[in-house]
Amino acid sequence: MSRNKTLHPSLLALAIAGALSLTDASAQDVTVQPPSGGGFVVKDSSGNAVRFRVDANGNVIVPGLGTAAQQGALVCFDATTGTVGPCVPGTGVGNGATGATGATGATGPAGPAGATGATGPIGPAGATGSQGVQGVSGATGAAGAAGATGATGATGASGASMNFRGTWSSSVPYAISDAVYFNGSSYIAITGNLNVTPGSDDTVWALLALQGATGATGATGAVGASGPTGATGSTGAIGATGSQGITGPTGATGAVGATGSIGPAGPTGAQGSTGSTGSTGPVGAAGATGATGPQGAQGPAGPTGPTGAAGTNTLLLIRNWQGQSSPLFTGFSPATIVGTATPDCATGQLANCAYSFVPPSCTTISNLRIQTVSNLGQAITWGIVTGSPGVAPSAAATAALTCTTTATAATSCNSGATTASVTGMSTIALKGTWTGTLTAGSATPGTGAFFYATVDCH
Repeated sequence: MSRNKTLHPSLLALAIAGALSLTDASAQDVTVQPPSGGGFVVKDSSGNAVRFRVDANGNVIVPGLGTAAQQGALVCFDATTGTVGPCVPGTGVGNGATGATGATGATGPAGPAGATGATGPIGPAGATGSQGVQGVSGATGAAGAAGATGATGATGASGASMNFRGTWSSSVPYAISDAVYFNGSSYIAITGNLNVTPGSDDTVWALLALQGATGATGATGAVGASGPTGATGSTGAIGATGSQGITGPTGATGAVGATGSIGPAGPTGAQGSTGSTGSTGPVGAAGATGATGPQGAQGPAGPTGPTGAAGTNTLLLIRNWQGQSSPLFTGFSPATIVGTATPDCATGQLANCAYSFVPPSCTTISNLRIQTVSNLGQAITWGIVTGSPGVAPSAAATAALTCTTTATAATSCNSGATTASVTGMSTIALKGTWTGTLTAGSATPGTGAFFYATVDCH
């Protein structure tokens, strides 16, 4: 099934060179510049049939392709440079869904009229017959023989290599093949320009690579364990003994003993001796106990127990660096950018910074752990770079806590218990260094260059 094809405007130079460059290969290029709104047309020797046309929009049209003799090899072109050549094996066969059937081409011109036959003798006039039915159309004349193959055109000049100019700036003039980074995607200039925003005009900037989707936010690190409870202070000294209670009242005096009976009157004799004293009465009841003395003063507090060890705060990230070149930087959550060649923020894009910050309570970091989800295609050396509070880490800084993953799927590495000093609220970024280019895959985990990383902050 045939399909209408619109060729890249850069093929115009190749087509014109093939039609006009029939002389020495070292001759100067021939430039054809139609008027504004016009195109370029090549007709046959009669001036009636169009053989080759480039319209005002840069579309290349060859009307004779539909009726040309069929050939057995596919022809492909490079979407960036416009270079034409044989297709890579497997290209164009079974890759995409079959396109809709193209519109029917215009009817070809009628074949030449046959020669007029000799005039026969005049017969007798017959009766006028009824109107006969219209005769069938004569067969179309045979197609003319194909013209001789034209001479091979001179080899075109080598295409210019891509010149990466960094982040796009409205004040910088750009030439053809200059490549820039803008809003997470990369573009290449196909015409010289100044202050034309990438993505706003496809005739000035062509998209090279679209920004990947932001990785999902990692889970919050577990809360550090509480320090042990301090030892109980010693018991305070016993308070002073209360003062002696008041003495109870004296018991009542015992009753006086009974008087002895009077003896019989004796003769008056000598003065008798005084009778003995009666016995002492019983002791009175004990007095009530005195009131309790005041509470003694509280003893001093025991010493404070030692402070428990600080908990661990784990920083984490998950990224996809498919098809990227070394080195590359990215921040831990909540940094938003997938990765850039420097840990700075993109110009005018404060949110797109390839670094994050150290929690205020952290003074050391350790245990950088890397786990790849798929084959990254390269052995990668990982490390941590830091910067002062409010200043992005330097791309040239020596990385700390380094470890290396191998070029296989589901591989990991750990920097171990080695520590590095940090300052609370300083900046921090993960740096990856390798040779060549990482595996390019889709946005599905397991088919791109997916990995995740953690680092402990104390």
